[in-house]
Amino acid sequence: MPHISELLPLDNLKEEYKANKFENCFDVLFARYKSVRRMRRDGSCFYRAFLLQLFEHCITNTQDRSLYEKVKRITEASKEDLMVNAGYDEIVIDDFFEAFKDAVNGLEAIAPENAMEHLVGLLGNNEDANYLIMYIRWLTACYLKKNAILYEAFIGGDIAGFCVREVE
Repeated sequence: MPHISELLPLDNLKEEYKANKFENCFDVLFARYKSVRRMRRDGSCFYRAFLLQLFEHCITNTQDRSLYEKVKRITEASKEDLMVNAGYDEIVIDDFFEAFKDAVNGLEAIAPENAMEHLVGLLGNNEDANYLIMYIRWLTACYLKKNAILYEAFIGGDIAGFCVREVE
């Protein structure tokens, strides 16, 4: 399976989960969605799907650029945040930061009708995607560490250990 599939009818997903406790949830999904895009289940599927949706919205929402501008601002400040609040060394994160920043800044030049082709190329291969996915993992770990009090009870109290084992 490729990292990111073409759009598939939502019926395919319903068939996969028939006779399962989730089967009854499809009526709600069908009311809002008609198709689904599958991600390869490789341990990075959540991050790939998140970036695909975020970047697609940044490209296609040409009327309201506020989200795109916010993503750019957060990206610019993120390197310092990772070093100060999460303890990452600049030499470790710098190449990943540059790749992520370049990817975000490059979204502005993509025409909405070419969004999915661009994003499948960007996130659907290991060479480019691994840098972006690793960076978003570090951002996730940083957020969890900065907000540890909100999540400690859910993971047994050791946020730093959880981030090393499960996020990074």
